Amino acid sequence: MYIIANWKMNTPSESIKHYIDEISTECSHHLQVVMCPPHPYLDQLGTYIRSTTADSLILGAQNVAAATTSAQTGEVSAMMLAAMSARCCIVGHSERRTLFDETDHLINHKIKHLHQHNLGAILCIGESAHDQQSATTKHLIETSLHTTLDGVDPGNNNNIMIAYEPLWAIGNNTAAAPSYINEIVCLIRQLLQHKWPQYHIPVLYGGGVNTINIKDLLHQTTVDGFLCGGVSLNSASFKEVLQITHNHQLNK
Repeated sequence: MYIIANWKMNTPSESIKHYIDEISTECSHHLQVVMCPPHPYLDQLGTYIRSTTADSLILGAQNVAAATTSAQTGEVSAMMLAAMSARCCIVGHSERRTLFDETDHLINHKIKHLHQHNLGAILCIGESAHDQQSATTKHLIETSLHTTLDGVDPGNNNNIMIAYEPLWAIGNNTAAAPSYINEIVCLIRQLLQHKWPQYHIPVLYGGGVNTINIKDLLHQTTVDGFLCGGVSLNSASFKEVLQITHNHQLNK
């Protein structure tokens, strides 16, 4: 089971060291936890992670450039992320697509760039409220996966996972209905199985995950983990999510 903390353009409500000290006790081989802070905090967070004994607590990033080196002010390459001990990176998040006009073709280049430097990709994919209402969700998912994963090889290290995140559920503290999540996750798994029958690609859910609905999401969905936003900005709430998930895994 994977739990990914996406801090977005935020920092926790307490010191980063205290945050890591609090949550590291909940990491185990049942639960891989990925911390994705803003770029300026990667080095600091990486240092604190390495100081723990939690092998399943790893460092990730929120964004990466599609090129190794060039005149791109403000961008960060996969080579730079690897130098800061990051092991994976979020790509295709809806906020990057919406606010920065990132296309599936650009995201495809980012994934390949990450893989060239042995970094995993956490590919976000999902529909808007308009897509859902106009019944075009399945077509959008299929088309987007086809383009973003074109020419990509997961390899034996399973260096890619998919995070399904409906745009209409992000930031409003209300997750999609478990039955709806299962329907879309099942579609994603079918498409992935058709493309790569030899691999099991983890499929996660993101959007409105919190300490209240996490139990229902665990018991009623078939996902391999969760991409968490606001709930990950406080060690107490994020630790509760980890505890609930860990207990669920032990009791399966």
